[in-house]
Amino acid sequence: MPVVKPSIPAELRFPPPPFRLDRTLREAPPAEEAVATYLYEIQVWRERVLDFVSSPAAHAAWRGVYDQHLVRATLYLLLQTTWPEAARRSLQGMPYNVGPFPSRAVGQGTRGGLRTLLEVMNWRAAFVDYIADVWDAPQAPALSVEACSAIMRFLKPASTRKLCPLCLTGFPEDRVHPDDHDCIFLEYAQAKWPRPPYTRARRGRDAKVREPRETAPVTPERFLAAYPVRVRRLAARLRRLMRSALPDVAEAVYPGWKLIGYRRGGYIGFIAPFKDHVRLGFEQGVELWDPQGLLEGSGGQVRYVRLSPGADVPADELKAFILEAAALAEKRHARQRRGLAG
Repeated sequence: MPVVKPSIPAELRFPPPPFRLDRTLREAPPAEEAVATYLYEIQVWRERVLDFVSSPAAHAAWRGVYDQHLVRATLYLLLQTTWPEAARRSLQGMPYNVGPFPSRAVGQGTRGGLRTLLEVMNWRAAFVDYIADVWDAPQAPALSVEACSAIMRFLKPASTRKLCPLCLTGFPEDRVHPDDHDCIFLEYAQAKWPRPPYTRARRGRDAKVREPRETAPVTPERFLAAYPVRVRRLAARLRRLMRSALPDVAEAVYPGWKLIGYRRGGYIGFIAPFKDHVRLGFEQGVELWDPQGLLEGSGGQVRYVRLSPGADVPADELKAFILEAAALAEKRHARQRRGLAG
Protein backbone atom coordinates (compact mmCIF):
# COMPACT_ATOMS: atom_id res chain seq x y z
CA MET A 1 0.00 0.00 0.00
CA PRO A 2 1.51 3.38 -0.96
CA VAL A 3 2.20 5.90 1.79
CA VAL A 4 -0.37 8.71 1.82
CA LYS A 5 1.23 12.10 1.28
CA PRO A 6 -1.30 14.75 2.30
CA SER A 7 -1.35 17.98 0.35
CA ILE A 8 -0.81 21.04 2.54
CA PRO A 9 -0.29 24.71 1.63
CA ALA A 10 3.32 25.82 1.18
CA GLU A 11 3.01 28.36 4.00
CA LEU A 12 2.52 25.47 6.45
CA ARG A 13 5.87 23.91 5.52
CA PHE A 14 8.83 24.78 7.75
CA PRO A 15 10.66 27.82 6.30
CA PRO A 16 14.18 27.15 4.94
CA PRO A 17 17.01 29.20 6.48
CA PRO A 18 18.29 32.14 4.39
CA PHE A 19 21.86 31.38 5.48
CA ARG A 20 24.02 28.33 6.18
CA LEU A 21 23.56 26.55 9.48
CA ASP A 22 26.73 24.49 9.50
CA ARG A 23 30.17 24.58 11.08
CA THR A 24 30.99 27.88 9.39
CA LEU A 25 28.82 29.64 12.00
CA ARG A 26 31.76 30.24 14.31
CA GLU A 27 33.84 32.00 11.68
CA ALA A 28 31.00 33.64 9.74
CA PRO A 29 27.85 34.07 11.85
CA PRO A 30 24.81 35.52 10.07
CA ALA A 31 23.79 39.13 10.58
CA GLU A 32 21.53 39.79 13.58
CA GLU A 33 18.83 41.20 11.31
CA ALA A 34 18.84 38.03 9.19
CA VAL A 35 18.56 35.86 12.31
CA ALA A 36 15.67 37.97 13.65
CA THR A 37 13.85 37.75 10.31
CA TYR A 38 14.22 33.97 10.20
CA LEU A 39 13.03 33.60 13.80
CA TYR A 40 9.96 35.65 12.87
CA GLU A 41 9.26 33.34 9.90
CA ILE A 42 9.47 30.31 12.20
CA GLN A 43 7.11 31.94 14.71
CA VAL A 44 4.59 32.68 11.96
CA TRP A 45 4.90 29.07 10.73
CA ARG A 46 4.22 27.76 14.24
CA GLU A 47 1.14 29.92 14.69
CA ARG A 48 -0.24 28.95 11.28
CA VAL A 49 0.21 25.24 11.94
CA LEU A 50 -1.46 25.51 15.36
CA ASP A 51 -4.42 27.27 13.73
CA PHE A 52 -4.54 24.73 10.92
CA VAL A 53 -4.61 21.57 13.03
CA SER A 54 -7.74 22.78 14.81
CA SER A 55 -9.54 23.83 11.62
CA PRO A 56 -11.82 21.87 9.22
CA ALA A 57 -9.17 22.30 6.51
CA ALA A 58 -6.98 19.77 8.31
CA HIS A 59 -9.58 17.04 7.85
CA ALA A 60 -9.63 17.59 4.07
CA ALA A 61 -5.84 17.72 3.84
CA TRP A 62 -5.46 14.40 5.69
CA ARG A 63 -8.18 12.51 3.90
CA GLY A 64 -6.90 8.94 3.62
CA VAL A 65 -4.83 9.05 6.80
CA TYR A 66 -6.83 6.71 9.02
CA ASP A 67 -5.37 8.03 12.30
CA GLN A 68 -5.50 11.71 11.44
CA HIS A 69 -6.78 12.58 14.93
CA LEU A 70 -3.45 11.31 16.25
CA VAL A 71 -1.58 13.34 13.62
CA ARG A 72 -3.37 16.50 14.70
CA ALA A 73 -2.82 15.79 18.39
CA THR A 74 0.90 15.10 17.82
CA LEU A 75 1.42 18.27 15.83
CA TYR A 76 -0.43 20.30 18.42
CA LEU A 77 1.63 18.82 21.25
CA LEU A 78 5.03 19.24 19.62
CA LEU A 79 4.37 22.96 19.04
CA GLN A 80 3.47 23.68 22.67
CA THR A 81 6.04 25.36 24.93
CA THR A 82 5.06 23.17 27.90
CA TRP A 83 3.98 19.55 28.01
CA PRO A 84 1.69 17.75 30.44
CA GLU A 85 3.35 15.21 32.71
CA ALA A 86 1.64 12.33 30.89
CA ALA A 87 3.34 13.29 27.63
CA ARG A 88 6.74 13.45 29.30
CA ARG A 89 6.26 10.06 30.93
CA SER A 90 5.24 8.45 27.64
CA LEU A 91 8.65 9.29 26.15
CA GLN A 92 10.71 8.06 29.09
CA GLY A 93 12.92 5.15 28.10
CA MET A 94 12.69 5.96 24.39
CA PRO A 95 15.87 6.99 22.54
CA TYR A 96 14.50 10.31 21.28
CA ASN A 97 15.64 13.72 22.53
CA VAL A 98 12.33 15.45 21.84
CA GLY A 99 10.78 18.17 23.97
CA PRO A 100 8.44 21.20 23.90
CA PHE A 101 8.95 24.08 21.49
CA PRO A 102 11.60 26.42 23.01
CA SER A 103 9.74 28.98 25.10
CA ARG A 104 12.56 31.48 24.56
CA ALA A 105 11.58 31.70 20.88
CA VAL A 106 8.06 32.72 21.89
CA GLY A 107 8.75 34.84 24.97
CA GLN A 108 11.58 36.91 23.50
CA GLY A 109 10.15 37.16 20.00
CA THR A 110 12.82 37.92 17.42
CA ARG A 111 15.23 39.31 20.05
CA GLY A 112 16.60 35.92 21.04
CA GLY A 113 19.41 35.99 18.51
CA LEU A 114 21.47 33.10 17.22
CA ARG A 115 21.34 31.18 20.51
CA THR A 116 17.55 31.04 20.38
CA LEU A 117 17.59 30.07 16.72
CA LEU A 118 19.93 27.16 17.46
CA GLU A 119 17.59 26.01 20.22
CA VAL A 120 14.69 26.00 17.77
CA MET A 121 16.69 24.13 15.14
CA ASN A 122 17.83 21.58 17.73
CA TRP A 123 14.18 21.12 18.69
CA ARG A 124 13.22 20.60 15.05
CA ALA A 125 16.12 18.21 14.36
CA ALA A 126 15.14 16.04 17.32
CA PHE A 127 11.56 15.80 16.07
CA VAL A 128 12.65 14.99 12.52
CA ASP A 129 14.79 12.19 13.97
CA TYR A 130 11.79 10.98 16.03
CA ILE A 131 9.24 11.10 13.18
CA ALA A 132 11.65 9.45 10.73
CA ASP A 133 12.21 6.54 13.10
CA VAL A 134 9.29 6.03 15.49
CA TRP A 135 7.16 4.10 12.99
CA ASP A 136 9.90 1.42 13.10
CA ALA A 137 9.95 1.25 16.91
CA PRO A 138 9.93 -1.98 18.92
CA GLN A 139 6.59 -3.74 19.31
CA ALA A 140 3.63 -1.39 18.75
CA PRO A 141 4.83 1.94 17.25
CA ALA A 142 3.37 5.16 18.61
CA LEU A 143 2.65 6.42 15.07
CA SER A 144 2.04 4.65 11.78
CA VAL A 145 4.21 5.37 8.75
CA GLU A 146 1.24 7.22 7.19
CA ALA A 147 0.93 9.45 10.26
CA CYS A 148 4.68 10.11 10.28
CA SER A 149 4.60 11.04 6.60
CA ALA A 150 1.79 13.53 7.28
CA ILE A 151 3.64 15.14 10.20
CA MET A 152 6.96 15.23 8.36
CA ARG A 153 5.52 17.41 5.61
CA PHE A 154 5.05 20.21 8.13
CA LEU A 155 8.61 19.90 9.44
CA LYS A 156 10.25 20.09 6.01
CA PRO A 157 10.41 23.02 3.57
CA ALA A 158 8.44 22.80 0.35
CA SER A 159 11.67 22.01 -1.51
CA THR A 160 14.32 19.87 0.19
CA ARG A 161 16.47 19.05 -2.82
CA LYS A 162 20.06 18.55 -1.65
CA LEU A 163 19.26 19.98 1.80
CA CYS A 164 20.38 18.22 4.95
CA PRO A 165 17.18 17.01 6.69
CA LEU A 166 18.40 18.38 10.04
CA CYS A 167 20.20 21.67 9.38
CA LEU A 168 18.37 22.44 6.09
CA THR A 169 21.66 23.56 4.56
CA GLY A 170 22.60 22.71 0.97
CA PHE A 171 25.40 20.24 0.26
CA PRO A 172 26.57 18.18 -2.70
CA GLU A 173 24.63 14.95 -3.08
CA ASP A 174 27.44 12.85 -1.61
CA ARG A 175 27.54 15.02 1.56
CA VAL A 176 23.87 15.85 2.15
CA HIS A 177 23.38 13.12 4.79
CA PRO A 178 23.96 14.52 8.33
CA ASP A 179 26.74 12.00 9.00
CA ASP A 180 28.62 13.00 5.86
CA HIS A 181 29.09 16.69 6.74
CA ASP A 182 29.10 16.39 10.54
CA CYS A 183 25.79 18.23 10.93
CA ILE A 184 25.81 20.56 13.92
CA PHE A 185 22.37 19.33 15.04
CA LEU A 186 23.04 15.60 14.73
CA GLU A 187 24.48 15.02 18.18
CA TYR A 188 21.65 16.87 19.91
CA ALA A 189 19.00 14.96 17.94
CA GLN A 190 20.65 11.64 18.77
CA ALA A 191 21.89 12.47 22.28
CA LYS A 192 19.74 9.69 23.77
CA TRP A 193 20.52 7.14 21.09
CA PRO A 194 22.29 3.99 22.31
CA ARG A 195 25.76 3.88 20.81
CA PRO A 196 26.23 0.86 18.51
CA PRO A 197 29.66 -0.80 18.25
CA TYR A 198 30.33 0.82 14.89
CA THR A 199 29.47 4.40 15.89
CA ARG A 200 31.47 7.23 14.34
CA ALA A 201 34.37 8.73 16.29
CA ARG A 202 33.44 11.85 18.23
CA ARG A 203 34.75 15.15 17.02
CA GLY A 204 36.91 17.48 19.06
CA ARG A 205 35.23 19.94 21.38
CA ASP A 206 36.31 22.93 19.35
CA ALA A 207 34.42 21.58 16.34
CA LYS A 208 31.06 21.65 18.12
CA VAL A 209 28.68 24.56 18.02
CA ARG A 210 26.80 23.06 20.96
CA GLU A 211 27.77 20.23 23.27
CA PRO A 212 25.20 17.42 23.43
CA ARG A 213 23.58 16.46 26.68
CA GLU A 214 25.44 13.40 27.92
CA THR A 215 23.40 10.37 28.91
CA ALA A 216 24.37 6.96 30.25
CA PRO A 217 22.35 4.31 28.41
CA VAL A 218 21.41 1.23 30.40
CA THR A 219 23.62 -1.73 29.50
CA PRO A 220 22.07 -5.15 28.81
CA GLU A 221 23.93 -6.57 31.79
CA ARG A 222 22.51 -3.93 34.13
CA PHE A 223 19.03 -4.38 32.67
CA LEU A 224 19.13 -8.18 33.07
CA ALA A 225 20.47 -7.99 36.63
CA ALA A 226 16.91 -7.56 37.94
CA TYR A 227 15.87 -11.01 36.70
CA PRO A 228 16.50 -14.49 38.14
CA VAL A 229 19.87 -16.09 37.41
CA ARG A 230 18.45 -18.77 35.11
CA VAL A 231 16.62 -16.13 33.06
CA ARG A 232 19.78 -14.03 32.82
CA ARG A 233 21.79 -17.00 31.56
CA LEU A 234 19.20 -17.82 28.93
CA ALA A 235 19.03 -14.19 27.79
CA ALA A 236 22.84 -14.09 27.58
CA ARG A 237 22.81 -17.18 25.37
CA LEU A 238 20.26 -15.57 23.05
CA ARG A 239 22.37 -12.41 22.90
CA ARG A 240 25.37 -14.49 21.82
CA LEU A 241 23.24 -16.23 19.21
CA MET A 242 22.04 -12.88 17.84
CA ARG A 243 25.60 -11.53 17.56
CA SER A 244 26.91 -14.74 15.97
CA ALA A 245 24.22 -14.49 13.29
CA LEU A 246 24.62 -10.72 12.80
CA PRO A 247 28.08 -9.56 13.98
CA ASP A 248 27.35 -5.92 13.07
CA VAL A 249 23.92 -5.71 14.71
CA ALA A 250 23.21 -2.73 16.98
CA GLU A 251 22.03 -3.78 20.45
CA ALA A 252 20.24 -1.40 22.83
CA VAL A 253 18.13 -1.60 25.96
CA TYR A 254 14.67 -0.01 25.79
CA PRO A 255 13.72 0.36 29.47
CA GLY A 256 10.25 1.64 28.64
CA TRP A 257 9.48 -1.55 26.71
CA LYS A 258 11.50 -3.76 29.12
CA LEU A 259 13.46 -5.44 26.38
CA ILE A 260 16.75 -5.49 24.47
CA GLY A 261 16.22 -4.39 20.87
CA TYR A 262 18.25 -5.13 17.75
CA ARG A 263 18.68 -3.06 14.60
CA ARG A 264 20.55 -3.33 11.36
CA GLY A 265 19.09 -0.85 8.91
CA GLY A 266 15.62 -1.40 10.34
CA TYR A 267 14.31 -2.83 13.58
CA ILE A 268 14.80 -6.62 13.61
CA GLY A 269 13.49 -7.84 16.91
CA PHE A 270 14.06 -8.16 20.63
CA ILE A 271 14.93 -10.25 23.65
CA ALA A 272 12.31 -9.76 26.35
CA PRO A 273 12.97 -11.37 29.77
CA PHE A 274 10.22 -12.40 32.16
CA LYS A 275 10.31 -13.98 35.62
CA ASP A 276 10.13 -17.54 34.30
CA HIS A 277 10.97 -17.36 30.57
CA VAL A 278 12.52 -15.29 27.79
CA ARG A 279 10.98 -14.28 24.48
CA LEU A 280 13.00 -13.89 21.31
CA GLY A 281 10.74 -11.70 19.19
CA PHE A 282 10.72 -10.51 15.60
CA GLU A 283 9.16 -7.27 14.37
CA GLN A 284 7.89 -8.83 11.14
CA GLY A 285 7.37 -12.28 12.58
CA VAL A 286 4.18 -12.95 10.60
CA GLU A 287 6.32 -13.04 7.43
CA LEU A 288 8.89 -15.55 8.70
CA TRP A 289 9.01 -19.13 7.41
CA ASP A 290 8.05 -21.31 10.37
CA PRO A 291 7.49 -24.92 9.28
CA GLN A 292 7.84 -26.24 12.86
CA GLY A 293 5.34 -23.79 14.38
CA LEU A 294 7.77 -22.30 16.89
CA LEU A 295 6.47 -18.75 16.65
CA GLU A 296 3.74 -17.49 18.97
CA GLY A 297 1.64 -14.32 19.07
CA SER A 298 -1.74 -13.18 17.78
CA GLY A 299 -1.06 -9.60 16.68
CA GLY A 300 -0.91 -8.37 13.13
CA GLN A 301 2.87 -8.22 12.90
CA VAL A 302 5.08 -9.32 15.83
CA ARG A 303 5.81 -12.96 16.61
CA TYR A 304 8.10 -14.50 19.21
CA VAL A 305 9.59 -17.77 20.41
CA ARG A 306 9.00 -18.49 24.08
CA LEU A 307 12.00 -20.15 25.74
CA SER A 308 12.18 -21.52 29.29
CA PRO A 309 15.35 -21.93 31.37
CA GLY A 310 16.61 -25.51 31.23
CA ALA A 311 14.74 -26.38 28.04
CA ASP A 312 16.44 -27.07 24.71
CA VAL A 313 17.23 -24.01 22.60
CA PRO A 314 16.66 -24.69 18.87
CA ALA A 315 19.71 -22.67 17.85
CA ASP A 316 19.63 -23.51 14.13
CA GLU A 317 15.96 -22.57 13.76
CA LEU A 318 16.42 -19.37 15.77
CA LYS A 319 19.43 -18.35 13.69
CA ALA A 320 17.39 -18.87 10.52
CA PHE A 321 14.65 -16.64 11.97
CA ILE A 322 17.23 -13.96 12.84
CA LEU A 323 18.77 -13.90 9.36
CA GLU A 324 15.41 -13.78 7.61
CA ALA A 325 14.12 -11.10 9.99
CA ALA A 326 17.21 -8.97 9.35
CA ALA A 327 16.70 -9.15 5.59
CA LEU A 328 13.03 -8.20 5.96
CA ALA A 329 13.90 -5.30 8.27
CA GLU A 330 16.41 -3.84 5.83
CA LYS A 331 13.93 -4.04 2.93
CA ARG A 332 11.09 -2.53 4.97
CA HIS A 333 13.27 0.25 6.34
CA ALA A 334 14.53 1.25 2.88
CA ARG A 335 11.02 1.11 1.40
CA GLN A 336 9.39 3.21 4.11
CA ARG A 337 12.27 5.69 4.26
CA ARG A 338 11.58 6.36 0.59
CA GLY A 339 7.92 6.79 1.45
CA LEU A 340 8.76 9.47 4.04
CA ALA A 341 10.97 11.41 1.62
CA GLY A 342 9.68 14.43 -0.19
